[in-house]
Amino acid sequence: MNALDILKQPHSKEDERDISQIRQYIVSDPQIMDGLPVFAGTRIPVYIILDYFAEGLGIEDILKDYPGLDRDKIRMALKFANLVTSIH
Repeated sequence: MNALDILKQPHSKEDERDISQIRQYIVSDPQIMDGLPVFAGTRIPVYIILDYFAEGLGIEDILKDYPGLDRDKIRMALKFANLVTSIH
């Protein structure tokens, strides 16, 4: 099961709104980056953006290095990570 499959599991109505938004920005296709979650229309894996935050870098650093992204996409990466790690 990949991370986007987790989003198919039942969730609260609030989470369902977030999931709907996330699916607009984050996709997974076995033909693209071996199915890793990436930003729609790119080959930029979500985990790279999360790594930036883990290293103490910020949104401006990400936007400088990945001009194809925007604040909404970055926000969706954080929502995605939150949902994936909160499922039990």
